[in-house]
Amino acid sequence: MKYSRTGFLAYRLSFSFPFVLKMLFMMTVLTLFGGGIGYGQPQGELATDILNNRNSRAAEVFSLKRVRSRYDKERIVRSADVPIVFKDGILFTYLDSDKSVLAKRNDHDHLYVSGSFVDWRVKTRFIQNAAGIYTAFVKINLPAATYTYRFLKDNVWRNDPNQFYTERDRYGRPISAFILTEPLADFKVSPTRNDRGLYTFYLADNGYTNVAWLGTANVWNIEKDPMVLKDGYWRIKKYLRQDEPYYLFLVDGKFLLDPLNINVAYSSFYEEVSVVPDKDYFTNLP
Repeated sequence: MKYSRTGFLAYRLSFSFPFVLKMLFMMTVLTLFGGGIGYGQPQGELATDILNNRNSRAAEVFSLKRVRSRYDKERIVRSADVPIVFKDGILFTYLDSDKSVLAKRNDHDHLYVSGSFVDWRVKTRFIQNAAGIYTAFVKINLPAATYTYRFLKDNVWRNDPNQFYTERDRYGRPISAFILTEPLADFKVSPTRNDRGLYTFYLADNGYTNVAWLGTANVWNIEKDPMVLKDGYWRIKKYLRQDEPYYLFLVDGKFLLDPLNINVAYSSFYEEVSVVPDKDYFTNLP
């Protein structure tokens, strides 16, 4: 049987096209799953160990979904609410219904909060975030108690429109208030970082017997980095690379997030893990 030149070319293409697809598929599978032996690739058990370690590290990294740092608390607020208590202070929020006036007058430059938590001696200025909410974060140590406060707007003291709980001021008038049920007086940031890049992690003692630090820096080894109890805090010092930010505490056999670090990521292995802030955070601390 004779084929024309065009017909023969079409026949060859129809024959080779499925074959090419199969070859591309096999090459893709081998690439994704680490198959195939390339030039200079280690052989035998050493190669297996290297590949297993690489795949394990890759699985660990990709199982972590970084979430927005909770130190950006002022930015992520989307609505005005009652004061929000954090471990290191209190966040006040405010939304003015007359946005056009605010836009023209930059009214946030004339909006402050003060209260009994600073003996009314200090005013903290509000800053508007991207959602149009005015926020003022007061970083402070406080004992558990009831505190009163007001907003200063246009040189007039006003109650918080979102806070229905009030006390009475010295003139018998209602004044905004909040109740702090747990003290903030013993707050410490964990970890801290010195100029040489040495991190110190803290965990307040609560009758613990054995405490260890584990994370990406020690390949989650529960025995490598025991912490030492000193002055009521378990402590450890570590140098960390930029790609080693994730960690947990092992406290008497149970995994624990760092309660003094509000930066968290999610992991398929431990559900949540603490995250060391980047060095710029420590540089910009007030």
